[in-house]
Amino acid sequence: MDTIKKLRFLFNKVEKIKFLIIFISLLLGAFLEMFGLSFIAPLVGIISNPNTIHEQKILQYIYNLLGMSSTKDFLLFMIICLLALYIFKNIYLFFMYHIQFKFVYNQQAKFSRRMLQSYLRKPYIFHLQRNTSELLKNVNNEVNALFGSVILSSLLLMAEALIVLAIGSLLLVVAPVESMVVFAFLGITSGIFLKIFRKKIKQAGKQNQQHHIQMIKWVNQGLCASKEVKVTGREDFFVNAYTANSKKFAATLCYYQLMNQIPKLFLETIAIVTILTIVTIVVIENKKTNELFPILALFCMSAFRLMPSINRINCYINSILYYKPSVDVIYKDLYEDQDSNSSYFQKKSNSYNRNDILSHLSCGISIENVSFQYPNAVDYVLKNVSFHIPKGKSVAFIGQSGSGKTTMANIILGLLDPSQGTVTVGGINIHDNPKAWSSIVGYIPQSIYLSDDTIKNNVAFGIEEEKIEEEKVWGSLEKAQLKEFIEKLPDRLNTYIGERGIRLSGGQRQRIGIARALYHEPEVLILDEATSSLDNATE
Repeated sequence: MDTIKKLRFLFNKVEKIKFLIIFISLLLGAFLEMFGLSFIAPLVGIISNPNTIHEQKILQYIYNLLGMSSTKDFLLFMIICLLALYIFKNIYLFFMYHIQFKFVYNQQAKFSRRMLQSYLRKPYIFHLQRNTSELLKNVNNEVNALFGSVILSSLLLMAEALIVLAIGSLLLVVAPVESMVVFAFLGITSGIFLKIFRKKIKQAGKQNQQHHIQMIKWVNQGLCASKEVKVTGREDFFVNAYTANSKKFAATLCYYQLMNQIPKLFLETIAIVTILTIVTIVVIENKKTNELFPILALFCMSAFRLMPSINRINCYINSILYYKPSVDVIYKDLYEDQDSNSSYFQKKSNSYNRNDILSHLSCGISIENVSFQYPNAVDYVLKNVSFHIPKGKSVAFIGQSGSGKTTMANIILGLLDPSQGTVTVGGINIHDNPKAWSSIVGYIPQSIYLSDDTIKNNVAFGIEEEKIEEEKVWGSLEKAQLKEFIEKLPDRLNTYIGERGIRLSGGQRQRIGIARALYHEPEVLILDEATSSLDNATE
């Protein structure tokens, strides 16, 4: 029930209505399955004993209504009807599954976007507390697991359950005693199976999630530090750490797949027991042989259809149990943490805009009694810090490592909210609307992030290519003293620089970071040891 409540929160009213429509279509599909099977017993009965047409009132009524003159014509009519019904049923099911899969996977793409958007808009402090590998896995893997293995499995489970219910109802009407014996045995054994393995499957799912996070983490760390790994000769350390988690991950998958195969083996035994039970009951009740064939044919066809359905039901239940932790993860990051880690922009009031800041910028930036303490930390990094930065002036923060220089820069950037105190521009608190403040601020960090893209796209970072102004790109590169170097490259601005700018020197990477900050023509420029990789003359 807890999982169902969480799933309800994840979807809006329109999406819930779509789920209802899909459920109704599943109901109709189950009815068609039952209707198709209901033709089997009369057809076999007519084949084994043509007089059945005149002995059963419904068949006799249809026979007279159609003006049939022979049992052969009526049998041919029944065969054509059955064939047409199955063709129609399968065409309907094809389109039903198409709509179902389209809805589920469109929602999957939508949720992946929501997760990424949610993470990118969370405050900076959130990213300081979470591992990138975990967030990467949540966006790509947990959302896929939610829709592919929980939502889709739930829909398919409902479809198969409705089919089993419809066919089971038909069997109870045709052969109540035999059906009750089989269903009672099947229900009891399935219940015992779920009781024994339910908790183990859920536990395996949680372990799978944890080991997957570790696998991504070790791949990330090994590949991102490939230079350091090679210099220190630590390749085996990262491979072994990855392998240890990979083996545990494989063990949980092995257990999960084994649990999916057990019901299939079990159901094959049940099918044989069912047929032999029916024969035994018919013999005990001294029924005639020609009465046996229609019932036996119906049960054989039902078993042919039900065995895969019941097996799939067990697989879907296992899938839902195994991937249930995905529901918990997505619900937690999208809803439970919404208050404590609300959107970086959405939680702020829009009491002022960019123009308001620009009009007050002549007053300079005032830092008043600012203190800051990281979550779960005992000591304050900054305590009652106050100073003023006049417009047009440069101020340097000097201090030993760990003294809070980068933290202060992050507070002035608007990334971190001070625990106490304010940062204002002409009386306007910059943390009331960090989006407006960030539009006039340029930032050059210690470590420049460069994407595996062209020089042009890295300078105009985050701007669609058709909206990039090349003149501004060249201008900012010239200010960063990199224009001459890029003009000599064969592809110039369209040169790809590799992942993290690996094809450039440290100084060139840092100058692209400087050009990036200057491209947006900021009114305020914050540098965090941004020239550490440059020679003295360039600096």
